[in-house]
Formats: sequence, C-alpha cells, structure tokens
Amino acid sequence: MIYSRGEPLKKVPTENLVEELFAEIDKYYASGKNVLRDEAAAAEARDWLAENEDETAMTPERLAALEAAAANEPEAAAKLDEALSPVAGRRFTRTP
Repeated sequence: MIYSRGEPLKKVPTENLVEELFAEIDKYYASGKNVLRDEAAAAEARDWLAENEDETAMTPERLAALEAAAANEPEAAAKLDEALSPVAGRRFTRTP
C-alpha cells in the first residue's frame, strides 16, 4: 500500500513497491509538490484495506485518529502514549 498524507493512494504488489513509490514521488515533484490522486485506485486501496486490515495494527489512519483525539483531550494523549508503547498491557517480572 502506498499512502499519501495518511490516506491510501494505491495498492501495489510488493515486488513493484520501490518502483511505484519512486514514480509517485516523481509525479509529486513534477506537479509542483501536489499529490496527484487517481480516485479509482485510491478507492480500490481503501476497499482492500477495509477487507484485510488487522484490527490491532497501528495503521496511518488509526495513528492520525489517535493524534487528533490527543490534541483535543488530555485523557486521549495518555491513551495515545499507551497505544504506541511496545510494552503496553504486558506484565514484566524480575527473575530471581
């Protein structure tokens, strides 16, 4: 999946990812730093993501939503920190 500004831009096969990403970067600069979005490809990518997304994955969309919530509520900031923590919800004990 190639994202632009937190939104799916298009879905590409893994073996073509680097070439497609550089092509999108070239289009961005050629257009005067404007994102040129093919709405059909973006819609297809969003649909695929909705069908196949892991509900526990920290996707750009989820991260953006958490950051927006944290900006509006102090309690949400604590939830954001917990959501991004690699040890959140885990219990650690010292071994004797």
